Amino acid sequence: MKIKEVFPTVYAVRYSQEVESIWEQEYVVTHPHLVGLLDILFNEECALAHDSTLDEFRKHINLIFAAIIAANNNPATVLSNAGLDLLLLIHGAKAAGTYNRRGSFPEVFDCFMKSLYGRSLENGEQYDLQPERLWRFANPRIWPLYPGVEMALVITRWLAELFYYARSFGGLSEWCEVFLQPAIAWARAMRATTMEGALLATQLYAWSTTHQPPATATQILTLISTLYDGLDWAAHGREKQHLGVHLVLTTKQLAQRQAIHAELTNQGTLSSQERMQIACEVNNGIDDIKANFDAILSAVRDYSRDVESRAADRILVTYEKSRLFKVLNNLILTLCQHAATTELAALMTAFYHPDANWEPQKSILFILPNALDGVYYCANEKLAFRQQDNVVAVPNLIEASNRALSQLHVLRGTSSQKTPLPERVMGMPMFAHGANFEQAISEFYGFSTLKKLDIAAVTSLCPFNFNQLPLQALMLKELQVTFPIYTSLQQKAAYPVIRRVLLWQGNSVTSEMEACALAHLFSRAGVELTVLTEGTATKQDFIDAYRSSDYDVIWVSSHGELGYYEPDNSSFSLSETEAVSLAELVPIPVEQLNVRLLFLNVCEGGANTQIGEFQNVGFGHMLTSHNQDVLSHLWMTDSLVAPLLGVLVALELCQSRSSYFNAYQSALQTLLAGQQHLVDRLTALNSDTPHPSIEALLDRLQNKSSMDLANLLKWGSAVYFT
Repeated sequence: MKIKEVFPTVYAVRYSQEVESIWEQEYVVTHPHLVGLLDILFNEECALAHDSTLDEFRKHINLIFAAIIAANNNPATVLSNAGLDLLLLIHGAKAAGTYNRRGSFPEVFDCFMKSLYGRSLENGEQYDLQPERLWRFANPRIWPLYPGVEMALVITRWLAELFYYARSFGGLSEWCEVFLQPAIAWARAMRATTMEGALLATQLYAWSTTHQPPATATQILTLISTLYDGLDWAAHGREKQHLGVHLVLTTKQLAQRQAIHAELTNQGTLSSQERMQIACEVNNGIDDIKANFDAILSAVRDYSRDVESRAADRILVTYEKSRLFKVLNNLILTLCQHAATTELAALMTAFYHPDANWEPQKSILFILPNALDGVYYCANEKLAFRQQDNVVAVPNLIEASNRALSQLHVLRGTSSQKTPLPERVMGMPMFAHGANFEQAISEFYGFSTLKKLDIAAVTSLCPFNFNQLPLQALMLKELQVTFPIYTSLQQKAAYPVIRRVLLWQGNSVTSEMEACALAHLFSRAGVELTVLTEGTATKQDFIDAYRSSDYDVIWVSSHGELGYYEPDNSSFSLSETEAVSLAELVPIPVEQLNVRLLFLNVCEGGANTQIGEFQNVGFGHMLTSHNQDVLSHLWMTDSLVAPLLGVLVALELCQSRSSYFNAYQSALQTLLAGQQHLVDRLTALNSDTPHPSIEALLDRLQNKSSMDLANLLKWGSAVYFT
């Protein structure tokens, strides 16, 4: 039996033709070099798959996992000395590292499960941690059993990736509690003479700062300093540089920091990422930041340009920038604490638009919710501060959010956090938790604090963190005003009076009703409506319309689905058989002179799965630009609220010729006013010339609905990005 016959699924779609001779070799389970040969094969496949699309890469990585697991479960192909278990560890560590470089986090927990246990787990499934499945390979006496495999490197790489990703995955942090002390001993023994060894040392420190007593982090920092001093620039320059950058960023000893910084600068080999990290971390006081702000912006722009030149597309750019956004955290905190909004706007623009030739808006309201001591609001160089103990408040907020939205968000640094398994399908709003959800958000943010600022001068929002929360809806409820979320960070084109609208009438239960109502309202206002209907129009028709510059509004009434584990594959349905994914729309330029509105009246079209950065992968974040705004929903919206929101937005656009955002705000205020006010509004609309679609909405609202518009999870899902 040949190797290609043991792994036929991988062989059939292999990327590499250069190792064909290995595929043709006999698969002899007792052959001592077989694990090494398979490592070469799958390493080559991973390396070449890295250049494919993210979706294709995921599929190939999982295909390799499945093939190894199948061979390991087959008595005829299982290898002696747990050889395929070792191969799973090798593949898992390399795959995790590639996910890291491509900025795609959600698949990583499953990657580690497969690499250590040879299988996936269901959400909520219990299991026993078995660290011996790794450490059994750590004895140098058995390494001769695996010729061609660098055993020390395999273990070091696997541990380094584990401690890196455990900072984002609570489940992996539980693993690290068990692996920590043996991993520290291993890092000391490896002496950082490989990049994997250097990475392991710094990842141990980074994880321990949020999951262990300070003494443990200090112990590891001392180890890093010792390892740095023991390395020679000529023999181990990359490793020494990595440790040196880490010490500059973390050591509290000023003399040591200055000496190492000078040594690194003299070497002249710092990457753009390392230069940005040092610029942002070393200048951590407001006076230092302002004195060196031009140099900071220059380093940030250089890093951003470097990412944009390397990544294949905008989704990969966004993934990678989101991975490094945390480098800006301390800088953002200090700027917020001192209401340095001009610098904040310049910093954000430099990070996301390094070659911007425009001035950022001066009237942004920045919200930093997760500082240790409370929530910071700043706008127009003024500060409002809500003081509270966020060590207690943030976990309570996340728990309320998880329960209300059936999500599994886990906080970094809280390995004791127990995330309840969603009561129903992931993302399904649980209306019984709506009141507690609203209370938790309102108490946490304390929006009345904003009255200390000149709200009338604010034009947009930049909320950091927790972008799954309905901040606009609750600001509107408590302050009677809200603002668009400024995800584009670009100078906006002019907003037109709408004349032409393109509607895709999809297959949701209320799409036809919504389409009929829109046709009535737009016709009455003299707005030209083009309707594409599932069954008669095609996906290409929609793509052509989206590409066209003919429409002021692109409106979709259908189903939507957030890709929780593959955000770039989030999509909305066009029909039972066709859907449009985010990855398909992102590359299409919007050819408009004025700002176009993309109204995705679909479930979860305004959501993201990763919530710790300002910008991430989602329709609202990635499709806003200087000439396009996006309106959609943060969660699975109610089947009656969706068409009601659509009718109310259309009504405002037609009757008062409101701007897109004002139409959204007015529609939300009408929903917020309650069921009777909504009935009165629709009745008045229908009084002169009754229309069947409006009659149908009124009938459902009054007679066939359990509508509870007091529940935030009913009325508050709509979100607006600019």
